[in-house]
Amino acid sequence: MKIVISEGQLPILLTENRLDFLKKTYNVSDDESIKQLKDSKTKNPEFDIKILGDNNDKTIAVVAVKKGKPLTPEQKAQGFKSKIKSKVFITNYIFDEIVNADPTTNKEYVQWMLNIFTKHIKDGHYDDAIRFGSEDLPQANEFLTIFNENKDSKLFKEIAKNTPGSPDDPSNILKYTELSQLYKIVKPFIAGGSSSELEKDINTMVSAGNAKILYSDSKWLVYQPLTTKANCVLHKFASWCTSRPENTMFNSYTTNYKSASGKPSKIYNILNKKVLTDESDEMYQIHFETDQYKDKSNGSNIDFIKFLNTNHGLRDFFSKEMLSQVKHMKGNIKGNKYIKILLGIGHADIIFDLFDKDTEEINIDSDLKIHTLPENFGSVFTNLKSLVLIGVGLSKIPNSIGNIKGLEILILKDNDISNIPESLGSLTSMEFLSLTKNPITKLPDNLKNLVNVYQAVVPAELKDRAKELFPNARVVS
Repeated sequence: MKIVISEGQLPILLTENRLDFLKKTYNVSDDESIKQLKDSKTKNPEFDIKILGDNNDKTIAVVAVKKGKPLTPEQKAQGFKSKIKSKVFITNYIFDEIVNADPTTNKEYVQWMLNIFTKHIKDGHYDDAIRFGSEDLPQANEFLTIFNENKDSKLFKEIAKNTPGSPDDPSNILKYTELSQLYKIVKPFIAGGSSSELEKDINTMVSAGNAKILYSDSKWLVYQPLTTKANCVLHKFASWCTSRPENTMFNSYTTNYKSASGKPSKIYNILNKKVLTDESDEMYQIHFETDQYKDKSNGSNIDFIKFLNTNHGLRDFFSKEMLSQVKHMKGNIKGNKYIKILLGIGHADIIFDLFDKDTEEINIDSDLKIHTLPENFGSVFTNLKSLVLIGVGLSKIPNSIGNIKGLEILILKDNDISNIPESLGSLTSMEFLSLTKNPITKLPDNLKNLVNVYQAVVPAELKDRAKELFPNARVVS
């Protein structure tokens, strides 16, 4: 039997075949399969199962990461990277959302959006994947609509040619590696507002109490919207999802992500004042609670520490803003959204304000760079039993460390320490001492007082000297 397909039916059939092919290629799974994957989280010891959900708590993907053999310390030291094997399973729900975001009738851009989504996941950037599936699809629809209408025009190709970071074949959507890259090319085709309108809108919102000007100097303006409408005045100038008139994420960010004080978080919009005179397009949006530091293209995070260190007025303003939040986060180092930035702009002492003075343990690793300890460190934390500072850039041990009489574990591995203070010899409760990977050239004689040390880890060239000082200890380098 011969089946006759009309001309009108052919594109539909081709689209359906394309989508079926993409479903197989990208492991799009039905509800029952996803449920089985979720259930396997506790049943299969070979895999770590990561479940990704959107802002509405709907599952968008399940990632099965095969557990590999951990690298040895020697392999890590030699720069080996652990190869993580993972498989991504996409839910029908997010697949349908991506299909609906494609503005073309034959759905020719679905594969590109799937590439962006799954690449975030495979790179381990789960927050970016969730953001793409939860927030960025309306933007993708807008940008792809403009791209589809203009990609073959001479003007589009000329603009792309003169735009830094554009792909070698700007008319081929698969050459774009992220949404922000596409935005930079299509932005000139987006109907924009005038700079004078923006200034007027900002002033109107501030006057009505819908926004605040938090900071202003000769170059910069920091604008804080208090309502969705106030943030949307920036829509025609930047691609942030919080500023979209439709499907805005403003309330989601400010209400769902509380500040350290428990109040709704702030969105900071930083504008170069020349934006208001059409002489610049430099704009940034900062949201500490989600670790987002975006320029107007909403691409990868800018180096916010470098940015602040080159703009001293803004640095001082944001220092005060972050310090006001840090006081609410005592004892919380890993989850602190502000501390890394504060350390990067010169507030090294602030990290120790997060610890209770009676704490028995301080453990800071290479994620944070403190460089120095307060001179009165040992006089403040007199109850410490364990002090672990690995790869934090520490260059000096203060003499006051000798006041911590009950210190049992001292690990200062992988720092820039060149001198050991004599006062270290007063820590007679010491049981484990690690000074390896430091440019230390001499160990003080009075370290022989540390008779309770059972293991000492020192630079190789000081191993013999350490054996003299700690005759009953295991000395390694």
